[in-house]
Amino acid sequence: MKKMIISALFMIIFAFTVPAQAFYFDIGLGTGTGGTKIDGKDVYEAFRSIGVNVNQLSFHYGFRTGFKPANRIPVYLVGELEGLGNRIYDTWNYVQYNSFIAGGGLIFYPSPIFQLGASFGYSFTMNTSDIPGLIFDKGHGFGWNVSLAWDIGKNDHGILLGINYCNTINTLEETNAKMESSVFCLFMKYAYRKKAVKA
Repeated sequence: MKKMIISALFMIIFAFTVPAQAFYFDIGLGTGTGGTKIDGKDVYEAFRSIGVNVNQLSFHYGFRTGFKPANRIPVYLVGELEGLGNRIYDTWNYVQYNSFIAGGGLIFYPSPIFQLGASFGYSFTMNTSDIPGLIFDKGHGFGWNVSLAWDIGKNDHGILLGINYCNTINTLEETNAKMESSVFCLFMKYAYRKKAVKA
């Protein structure tokens, strides 16, 4: 949690140093399909294979902030704090595998209504469960995500509707196991970006 707060504060402070005409910000969430593997074994499938009737919910959330280095070129440099979760649950209990990415990337507008994004960064885990006595191993590694969105809104405030793929690979500290999580989802985000180009 401390690393998340430090990363978020750093990006917010950075955003206030950027001139308003070059500023970019978005925030939102999405849901879709995904999974978590421990040393190559899918956790959801492992529960199902032993007869446990569980469901899975996968989601993605986060925010990006940055600036446009050249006013007339539709490319933004951004910092991000993104999270993805895979929740495996039944009627009584749940196990949730959470991964976070603190990193940087690019946002490109090939046209005023379409946005492409890509980023890469440091990843860490923060897994949770309501099962008594279950203790999770912390992990560190790297993650990346790509997105394609339809940008709704002609003024500086808009809505992004799109698809996103996010992947993280972390090595767990105690067991040295590899934890890989991914989510492919539909998302909606609020976005602020200066669309009008001034001479």
